[in-house]
Amino acid sequence: MHLIVVKNRYGDSVTFSGRILIAIAILALMLALSGAAFLFKFTEQKNAILNYQNVADENQQLKLQLTQYQDEMLVQSNAYSNHVNAFGVRLAQLQSEVTRINALGERLVSVAGINAEEFNFANVPATGGPEPELDEFEAYTCSPNVLTGEMELLDQAISSQSEQIRLLSQFIEDQEVLAQSYISGRPIADKKGWLSSYYGKRKDPFENKIAMHKGVDYAAKDGSDIISTGAGVVTWAGPRYGYGNLVEINHGNGLITRYAHAKEVIVSTGDIVEKGSVVALVGSTGRSTGPHVHYEVLIGGKQVNPDKYIYRDAL
Repeated sequence: MHLIVVKNRYGDSVTFSGRILIAIAILALMLALSGAAFLFKFTEQKNAILNYQNVADENQQLKLQLTQYQDEMLVQSNAYSNHVNAFGVRLAQLQSEVTRINALGERLVSVAGINAEEFNFANVPATGGPEPELDEFEAYTCSPNVLTGEMELLDQAISSQSEQIRLLSQFIEDQEVLAQSYISGRPIADKKGWLSSYYGKRKDPFENKIAMHKGVDYAAKDGSDIISTGAGVVTWAGPRYGYGNLVEINHGNGLITRYAHAKEVIVSTGDIVEKGSVVALVGSTGRSTGPHVHYEVLIGGKQVNPDKYIYRDAL
C-alpha cells in the first residue's frame, strides 16, 4: 500500500510506502503513549505534592495542639503538685498537733493521779473496715485517695483524744469542786491562834451554869483573818442574835459552816467563796469574852462536832 500526499496546487506530490506509514503510526502511538504516561505521572506527582502539603498542615496543627495540651498539663501538674504538697504539710501539722495533745493528755492524767489505762493517749483509737483497693501508684505516692484516708484516720484520732481530754477536764473539774467544797482545817489564818473551847457541854461564861456549846472557839489576835474552811455560797453576812457579826456558808449537800463574833464581815450574802477565802476579821461581838471565832458545822440544819472536819486531811 502507498500513500500519496499532494504538496501544492500544481500537483506536486510525495508518495509514502507502507513501511514508512507503519513506522510513522508506531512513532505516533509511542508519542501518544509517552504523553499519556507523562500526563499520568505528572498528575500523580501533583496529587502526591498536594496530599503531602495537606498532611504537613495537619501535622503542624497536631503539633500546635500537642504543645498546647502539654502546656496545659504542665500547669495542671504544677497546681496538683502544689495542692498535694500543701495537703501533706497540713497533714504533718495535724499529726504534730495530735502528738502535742497526747503529751498534754498524758501529763494531765499524771497530774490528776488517774489510772493511765482509763485515759490511754498512746493507743490508736479502735477502727476497722475492709482493706482499701489501692493500685500500685496510689500505694507508693501521696495520691488524693491516700491523703484522704490518712486525714480520716487523723480525724478519728483527734475526735477520740478530744473526747478523752473533755472527760479528763470534767473529771479534774469535779475533783477540784469536791476538794473545794470538802471542808477541813481551822477557820483562822493566824498560826498563833489556839483552840479555847471545845464542842459539847461546858460552863456558860455568862450564865455560870452548864450549857451545850454547839461549836468550837478559836482565840486569835483581834483583827486577824477568819477564813472559809471550804468553798460555798454565803447565805448570811451580818449581825445575828447571840453570834454578833456572823458569816454563814452553804457548801451544798446540806453542809453549812458558821463563823461568829467577827469584828468585821468581809463578804456579802450571795457571794461565792473558795476554800481559804477571807470572809471576816476576828473580833468579840455578840456574847463574847474576847477576840475569837466561834466555828460551827451543821448537817441537815443541826450542829455537829466540828473536830472530825477540822483535823481531817484536805483533798
